[in-house]
Amino acid sequence: MQTLFLFFLILIYGTSVTAQTIVAGVGIKNKKSVIKYGFIDLSGKTIVPPSYDGIYDYHNGEVLVSKDNKFGIIDIKGNTIIEIKYANLDLFEDGLAKVFVGETENIITSNKYGYINRQGEFIIPPRYIDAKRFSEGLAAVKYPEPINRWGFIDKFGQEKIPAKYFEASDFINGVALVRGKYEDEYQYININGTPITEKKFRHANLFSEDGGAKMVYDNKCFGRINLQGEIIFCTNFNSIEIHDFLSFKDGLAPASFDNNGDDLLWGFIDSLGKIAIPPSYLYVRQFSDGLALVGKSCRNEEEDYVAYGFIDKSNGFVIPPVILTSESEIGSFCEGLAFVKNAKGYGYIDKSGNFAIQPKYSSASDFTYGLARVSNDTKFGYINPKGAEVIKLQFDDASFFFDVNGKGNIILFPRQN
Repeated sequence: MQTLFLFFLILIYGTSVTAQTIVAGVGIKNKKSVIKYGFIDLSGKTIVPPSYDGIYDYHNGEVLVSKDNKFGIIDIKGNTIIEIKYANLDLFEDGLAKVFVGETENIITSNKYGYINRQGEFIIPPRYIDAKRFSEGLAAVKYPEPINRWGFIDKFGQEKIPAKYFEASDFINGVALVRGKYEDEYQYININGTPITEKKFRHANLFSEDGGAKMVYDNKCFGRINLQGEIIFCTNFNSIEIHDFLSFKDGLAPASFDNNGDDLLWGFIDSLGKIAIPPSYLYVRQFSDGLALVGKSCRNEEEDYVAYGFIDKSNGFVIPPVILTSESEIGSFCEGLAFVKNAKGYGYIDKSGNFAIQPKYSSASDFTYGLARVSNDTKFGYINPKGAEVIKLQFDDASFFFDVNGKGNIILFPRQN
């Protein structure tokens, strides 16, 4: 009975889960040997024929594409959402897309940014010398002279936060990063324009998914701040503690530590600034798929050298350190495999350090959605975790597979050799 009741709830109200549409961008040379781009699905079937000069950002099932140095928007079936005619264009956010109008006879709108709706109509005329996408109902815009400052407008073009900033970011989780006249005047403000803290920072980053942001406070210390404006931790520059740290992933961030004047040593800190993995490495990479690549200082009778291996979060070596040659390259683990390059080419190792796919390719990328892009000297295709070429090497350019209903960029366009 409960199962039947749940079925009717789903039938009536639906679910909040967005269906995935997994695609990859691919390029094929036409009769003039010019690469044109389209899309394939996981089976290798063409879903959008290759006809575009480039493909870029994707979001909510729509993709930014270009032809003849002009930009437009299509859906994943190839239907035109916004005609390809703009000198610059962003995807839609909050129902509006930022566009750039190039040289025109009207000096007021010439070389300015504005915002259009899905019918291609200007809702906010092109009158800004710079602008960002809408986020959480507001967009950062930069006014022309004599103002020449950043402020925030709503979707009707009304100024909501006065134009008084020298820099401004999008709103993320209700907070935007702005800067006053001087380099040490970064602040975080809420959607009302009120600072979440009266503190000003010499350097500051945007907030990450875990609700923290890296900052440098008052030239005395650096650390992290939360969305409430509270400093999570702050490390004194003059101490022998953290020298610097990178972005957090899975609760840990690579951090460097002073080493009595020698090369910095790297370890990992947690989100509170506590040492999670002691600094004992000359090189570290962020954790991915539960493992992190590290470089450890070693010495034999003849020389000092660095050996590279993978550790887990307990700081235990899952794959013991080995010496790399100048030809070597190691990727991060993704879906249980990591690409490795040696003298024979690119292959993939598993978490035991053994080759699951023998090295023979001229390039390789991470596995996404069960497939990895690989190439020989001339063509790209896709293999599965067993090494089978399930989509044969036939493309002149290709991206990784991605969910077009998500948000990101792939940036495919012909490169000059």
